[in-house]
Amino acid sequence: MFKLNTDGASKGNPGVVGAGGIIRNHLDQIVLAFQEYLGLTSDTAAELKAMYRGVKLSIGSNIRKIWVEIDTNIALKLISSPSQRPWHLQNLLQQIKNLLSQAEFKISHIFR
Repeated sequence: MFKLNTDGASKGNPGVVGAGGIIRNHLDQIVLAFQEYLGLTSDTAAELKAMYRGVKLSIGSNIRKIWVEIDTNIALKLISSPSQRPWHLQNLLQQIKNLLSQAEFKISHIFR
C-alpha cells in the first residue's frame, strides 16, 4: 500500500490557496510529490483539492492501493458523510469519490 499525505493551506478564509502532497511506498521512500497554486478559495476547498490532486496523480501512476492521510477532520467528514456536503463542494467531492472508486483505499486523520 502507498501512503498519500496531502495538505492545503490558505492565507485567509477565503484567501490565496495552495495545495501539495507526497506519495511514499511501503519502505517510506518518496515515489511522487506535487504542489500547486490554486488561486482564491476556502481552506476546506484547499484541503479537498489537495486530496483530489494526490489521488488523481496516484491513479494516473497506476497506484491502486492508497492510504490517504489528511490533517483536517472537516475534509474527512465531508468525504465520508454524503448528507452533510456543502453545495459549493459537491462537484469536487464527487470527483474524489469517483477516483477513489478506482482504487483500494483508506482515509484517516493525522495530526499536524
